[in-house]
Amino acid sequence: MAYKLEGKDSYMEENLFAKTGGEPTDRLILTKRLGVGIICAADEKGTISPEAEEQTLETMTMQNEAALDICKKYEVHAVADVMESGFLGHVHEMMDGQTSCRIFSDQMPVIEEALDDAQAGTYTRQAEINREQIRPFVSFERVGSDMEEVLFDPQLWGGMLIAVKDNQTGELLGDLQRAGYPAEVVGEIIPRENTEIYVQG
Repeated sequence: MAYKLEGKDSYMEENLFAKTGGEPTDRLILTKRLGVGIICAADEKGTISPEAEEQTLETMTMQNEAALDICKKYEVHAVADVMESGFLGHVHEMMDGQTSCRIFSDQMPVIEEALDDAQAGTYTRQAEINREQIRPFVSFERVGSDMEEVLFDPQLWGGMLIAVKDNQTGELLGDLQRAGYPAEVVGEIIPRENTEIYVQG
């Protein structure tokens, strides 16, 4: 499976939304599935299914520009690109030491086979680095080791993590899903506590 993509989504260069500035009661929406790094590592072993390959390529080639345009219609306080630092790394970036959050792992859009591969011990070196750097800021409750691995997994051409005003969440989510994104509400921002990121299963 070849993963050669050219260029960047224009929104990355335009920087129209701040990466920080989410407010307590904001909801967190993730626009794309996680698990791309794990699937790529499994592909090197020749262990992925055609279905996982198709889902991974779809995830990587889905452009973020349409999602950005949709966000412009709503009170979005922050947007982070979920890439090399993994989902939790970019959540940490968004909180910026100013707020905390609850993450709902059972609502996370994931390439399902990535969970199986993680359970079988497939991971990347970058995921290990991400875990070392971010683990002190995270508390896990009822979360399996496979999902933990996915949440630290580096992404290639990942989705957007969006902090949106709570009363606009349903409309924004609906617009994203109608545009073809497998988006889900994956968390909420809360006032700053001793623990920055609570991940709940």
